Amino acid sequence: MRLRQMICAVLALGVLAASARAGTDLMSQDPVLEPPVVRLVFKARSFELWLNTLAEGDVPARAHAAHAIALAAEAKGEAAVASRARIRVALEKMPADAAHAAARHSLVQALIYLDDRDAAALLFKLNQAGDDDMIALSDEALARWGYADAAAVWLKRLQDDKASVTVRRSAILALGKVRDRAAASQLAGLVTQEGVTLALRYAAASALAAVDEKAATAAARALLGRAGTAAPAEVLAATLLRNAQDEAAVALLSRLLQSRDAAVRVAAGRRLLNLAPEKVVAAAPQLAEGDGPLRLLAVEALATKGVSADLALLARLLQDQLGEVRRAAQGALRRAAVDDAARAKVLRAVATLDDSSLGVIQCERLVLRAELGDGAAIPLIVRGFESTTPGEGARAALALQAGYRHWPAEEQARVAKGLADALERRGKALENPPKGMTPQSLEGFSEDLAVMSQVAGVLRLRQASTVLEGHVKRTMLDERTRSAACWALGKMHEGSGDKRVTRLLSERLLDRRDAPNIEHERVRAMAGVGLSWIGGADAEGAINKVVDSDPPWVRVVARWHRVRTSGKAEGPVVVNRAAAPQFLEALD
Repeated sequence: MRLRQMICAVLALGVLAASARAGTDLMSQDPVLEPPVVRLVFKARSFELWLNTLAEGDVPARAHAAHAIALAAEAKGEAAVASRARIRVALEKMPADAAHAAARHSLVQALIYLDDRDAAALLFKLNQAGDDDMIALSDEALARWGYADAAAVWLKRLQDDKASVTVRRSAILALGKVRDRAAASQLAGLVTQEGVTLALRYAAASALAAVDEKAATAAARALLGRAGTAAPAEVLAATLLRNAQDEAAVALLSRLLQSRDAAVRVAAGRRLLNLAPEKVVAAAPQLAEGDGPLRLLAVEALATKGVSADLALLARLLQDQLGEVRRAAQGALRRAAVDDAARAKVLRAVATLDDSSLGVIQCERLVLRAELGDGAAIPLIVRGFESTTPGEGARAALALQAGYRHWPAEEQARVAKGLADALERRGKALENPPKGMTPQSLEGFSEDLAVMSQVAGVLRLRQASTVLEGHVKRTMLDERTRSAACWALGKMHEGSGDKRVTRLLSERLLDRRDAPNIEHERVRAMAGVGLSWIGGADAEGAINKVVDSDPPWVRVVARWHRVRTSGKAEGPVVVNRAAAPQFLEALD
């Protein structure tokens, strides 16, 4: 992993995106926060030393210096951006022998990272004299930059049977990227030519689909017209037809939809959903007999807008062994062009409830029954709140979220009180864990509590407000619980300007007493989100007190609030990180 990627990964560890075992973490979706941009900061003298080393150092030192420059370029370091011309000069002067191949490769990579289009002619020169790796690296950049002189070289390499597979494939992909129609006939010939390496034929099919749709359709017809068509030919044909739109393409795709190869059927079906969805709808019963991807394709077909859904088939897919298929079928049923009575009949038929634990399938059924406003779901939901089994509390909360608006007021009050009581009990249990509770169980318990808190916020269950305020104050609770409580209070009191809750969340947002750590940062950030939703002068004043020395995600939330309330664009939060790997230090 590159240095910059490693730093980004460390920075983002655990921040604002922990998933609950049983469902979606609402905090990670609302709001969607733009992460801070990590900028690597190099020592003031380092870049100058690296450039000097390229001119004066021995071979290993030059390789190290070139690699360091590439790292700085990838990070868009100021010195690298300002030194593009000097990097080009260093690359031009670099000896052309094999010993310096690594250094040349790193400098080319640096110029590509910097998107230095002024280096295109130099890269083209190196491309013609370089090894396979240099050719593949520079081909991609030259194609992206639209360097016109390279097209003739790519066409020549495409025809060169003696060139390596790497070189020919790189040329083919480049021709596809620039959509060079002059290459269409040669690409078509390569796709349909037996005995050619499949990697080249697949690349040619992909390129031809981008270059010339009619030529691609003709090539697909030629492949499928041969006797005893094998699976590779069908895969090639499906690739060729991925952009096609005419009736001839529809006919060929319809044939591929009957293939024995599941991947071919899925590729053809997805394209047909855009061109002639009725073809896939008609094939849905057969697709539903296939493996997981085919069953998902059947669900997609049944969910097509304006198509009359096969309710019996949807009912079967609602009970599929694969959770992904079941969830897709649930979504299809919600969108299907059928009346509410028919939809309810299907849901009742497949969502049979029992007294078993709230496992994943039972939870899905519970959500479906809750959507119908079925009061039989309520006792199971309340029981889930009381359970100590990891996952059940969160699943019960998701069912509550699905059904709450469908229930009468007295049932709403009953289940809201059950949730508030459960939040109180679980908070105390986290502070003083019962005997026998393992660390893993405690972790699951905490995740459940976070999801339950978030659902209380989304549903505006004011009965839980006092409990959640207590969770925010209790510093012995873990950061997940406290940050979820901050978020939920913001949702619960959205637009109210509530003075008491504003004061509480302001204290958390501006709490700079603890040493900076990701857990404390998360609580502060979610307090800021809550304040933004509550609104009012006091909340605005607290958010405006966030300063540049505050942790990155706290500043991200303050920026999000400013953009949200003012409507004005604002650059991302930038985090400087010192870059000083040991091998770079050795050059100083």
